[in-house]
Amino acid sequence: MKFLRRFFLYLIPVLLIAWAFYALIFNWLVPKTATYTIPSKWNRVPMLQTRTTVHGYLGNPVMADSTKEVWKGGIKGREYALIIYYAPDSTTEAFSISYHYQSRLVSRTYVLDSFSTR
Repeated sequence: MKFLRRFFLYLIPVLLIAWAFYALIFNWLVPKTATYTIPSKWNRVPMLQTRTTVHGYLGNPVMADSTKEVWKGGIKGREYALIIYYAPDSTTEAFSISYHYQSRLVSRTYVLDSFSTR
C-alpha cells in the first residue's frame, strides 16, 4: 500500500511537469519561432493590387482558383501556406499565412498572420 501511495505521489508531479512542457512548446514556442522564419517575400504582401502584380512579386502559385491562390514554402513537416483572396475585380482583398507543424507526437496548424481590406 505504501508503495502505491509513493508511486502516485511521484507520478502526479512528473505528469504535470510533462504536460507543462508540452503546453509551453506547442502553444507558445513553436508559433513564436515560426513567425520569425516566414519566407521573406511574404512579409510584404501587395494589397489592393492586381493578380499580375502579385504574380510578378511572389511568382506562380501552387494552387489557383477564381477567388483565391495558394503559395507554399518550407520543408516537409514544417510547411508554410500563403493564401491570397481576390475581390471580383481581381484585386487583392485579404491574405492569411499559416504554418503546419507535424511530428511524431503532434500535428497542428497555426495562423501566423492575416489581413483584410474590409
